[in-house]
Amino acid sequence: RSEFGVSKVKLLAMGQGQEKVAINLIEQSVSRGYWLMLQNCHLLVKWLIDLEKHLDKLSKPHPDF
Repeated sequence: RSEFGVSKVKLLAMGQGQEKVAINLIEQSVSRGYWLMLQNCHLLVKWLIDLEKHLDKLSKPHPDF
């Protein structure tokens, strides 16, 4: 049974320079089964295309992701 709690949720407020941090957190979340909430994505609209491409390449996510 999967547990859900604060320890399983990661938050990142997006802004200039946070793109690499977000990608690193996504990779950690996928492998460790965290939930990740990216806030203020409207500030980096152009980067969302890169984010989508990165998400398409993900394979073998943790069952809790």
